[in-house]
Amino acid sequence: MSFKDVHWTSVLVGMLLAFALLVGGNWLYQQYLVKSPLGDALEQRSEVINWSLREETDKKVLTVELGPVTNLKESYNYIRDKSIQYLGAEGVEIRLVDHRSEKLEQVMYTLQYPIYEALVRGNFTEMAETVKLEAERAQLTGCRVYVDEANLYVHLNHDEDYLYEIIPRVTGFESPGTVKNAK
Repeated sequence: MSFKDVHWTSVLVGMLLAFALLVGGNWLYQQYLVKSPLGDALEQRSEVINWSLREETDKKVLTVELGPVTNLKESYNYIRDKSIQYLGAEGVEIRLVDHRSEKLEQVMYTLQYPIYEALVRGNFTEMAETVKLEAERAQLTGCRVYVDEANLYVHLNHDEDYLYEIIPRVTGFESPGTVKNAK
């Protein structure tokens, strides 16, 4: 068979069909074996109000809107574990959306100094006392601080508003599913 005998239209149609099959197969895989099971797992938690998953150039961004939680560390770790299970451990950023107010942001601004000092010096007990005193001074209706090996979790409440901050404990360390707090 010579080069002239090749039916170029058949070759082009075959290549287009193969490309469409690959793209369609990838879409089906993402919808039914990744996104749908992840959504089902997230929606099992009562504190998850809404969630979305989108791809950026170098990462996947999982945005989760949380309602009131009883334990921020537990809620976040559940979200992180499910994102790792369905999206993998690399290239995923988790963004939490809370319902913060200006008052809560101001209290968090004041608390950043003792919090970051505790991250450097390890004086978490002193930091927890400072957080509690500042929350009482600001007349917040609730405050909780949790610490684990990877993060420090700050949960502030004032009436119907709530602020969630997750701060990595080690600079430069990004645990699977890095966290950004979205507004």
